[in-house]
Amino acid sequence: MNIFNTHRKNKKRSFSHEGKGLALIVAIALVLTTVTACGNAGQAAGIADSVSLSTESAVSAEETYSTQLVSSVIPEPVKSAPTPKVVQPIVASPRISKITVTFYGEATTSKGFTWYTDSGSQTSDVQVVERKEDLLSDFSQAIIFQGTVGKSNNSPKEVVHKAVATGLKSDTAYDYRVGDAKLNIWSEPAVFTTAPEKGSFTFIDLSDTQFADQAGANVTADTIKKALSQAGNAGFIVHNGDVVDNKSEKLWNLLLQTSKSSLINTTIMPAVGNHDVGNSTFIDHFNLDTPAAATKTGAYYSVDYSNAHFVVLNTNESSGSYKSFTDAQVDWLKSDIKAAKKAGSQWIIVVIHIGPYTVAEHSSDSNVKDTRTKIAPLFNELGVDLVLQGHDHVYERSKPIVNGAATKKTTVTERLGDRTIECMIDPKGPLYLTPGTAGTKHYYQNPKLSQSYLSLFDVAKGPYKGDPDMKNQETFMSITIDGNVLTATAYQISKTKNDGQPYMIDQFKIKKV
Repeated sequence: MNIFNTHRKNKKRSFSHEGKGLALIVAIALVLTTVTACGNAGQAAGIADSVSLSTESAVSAEETYSTQLVSSVIPEPVKSAPTPKVVQPIVASPRISKITVTFYGEATTSKGFTWYTDSGSQTSDVQVVERKEDLLSDFSQAIIFQGTVGKSNNSPKEVVHKAVATGLKSDTAYDYRVGDAKLNIWSEPAVFTTAPEKGSFTFIDLSDTQFADQAGANVTADTIKKALSQAGNAGFIVHNGDVVDNKSEKLWNLLLQTSKSSLINTTIMPAVGNHDVGNSTFIDHFNLDTPAAATKTGAYYSVDYSNAHFVVLNTNESSGSYKSFTDAQVDWLKSDIKAAKKAGSQWIIVVIHIGPYTVAEHSSDSNVKDTRTKIAPLFNELGVDLVLQGHDHVYERSKPIVNGAATKKTTVTERLGDRTIECMIDPKGPLYLTPGTAGTKHYYQNPKLSQSYLSLFDVAKGPYKGDPDMKNQETFMSITIDGNVLTATAYQISKTKNDGQPYMIDQFKIKKV
């Protein structure tokens, strides 16, 4: 009971003794006044003791209220501290699986979600609440977004749920969970962050996570986890395609469940690879804001993030004009980049699986050569700065290329921490970058390539046959854009080096003036 309540109770109880209490107060006051006037300290003490003894029972009967009247002090109410709300830990339902978080709509204010359940769940709900550090997620205050449910094209016993959260704050962390509010089944809580409206940002670039078994899935999960840890503040992961090795749902299960702890707490920007094709498996597993209807070949789309515009292409299409694209996709590519530049995007980055410039086993394939002669010149015309590729599982970085030839670079040497790195000043032509493989399939450098073709590359890390460490190396990129400066760092993970932790194998800068 607080002091205020005690005061009210005692006051009520003392009303029956009010006359006695007042008489006692007056008597005490007269005695004390007389003693003080005489100035006899010893006598005052004696009288005070006497009064105290003689009135002990009366004071007891009057409880505390009479004493409070003597002092004429009425205590202020004391507000007791609110009892902290106990938030119970959420137990995830095993019925919910294969959760992915993607960009959908404005990256600053929205997010897309995909997950799978058995057919018994026919409602798609996402709960979103602004994150409170060091506290369990309290979804009683969450905003709920309802989505859609459809049959899986690749797994007859499962259904695919998709939803979009909108109206969010930019550059803000949110806790979320997906599930079915009617059945009260939910995933474990996870976190995503919306894009900043402006300012610096970092992302991970990796590719070809494909594998054939649980052991391979473990390697991929380890690579993704270490990549996110190495980057520290990465806002999202760009995946350059070949997410899985074939259309089997078993492999999607292995990837998304084994890498679950990493993937549900970040946002993925995936490109479709040639191994991802079949039964619409790619588009089923990602909620993407694509201008094209979902097809069995994948999807293409674009994302604005701070001052950068990302264009994600689908190289599994074909037409009379191109071996890897339809005319519709190429037309969309042109209009999309032109609109982005008109809107003020400072950086144009293309994400593509089968890229035009590579040094490994696919470098001489007919579809690669077709893209090299027909699409690469278009990248230059449209002002593309960087092309992130997959397909050839080696680390490689080209020089700026225009019409099949390397352009002259203007470079300066800059300090970055305790290192010096090359900084390219306003390069003329796109750079082509393959981050290697984040999975278990490693390729060799093509020994038949001419020296003139190899001269197009600043770095070509593809090993030759006989490299004893070849099968123990996974690679990824960490890329930071800060205004007019792009800094890219390539890392490698080896079972035989650096205690299995990532170590740097390449680093460079691009500065726009």
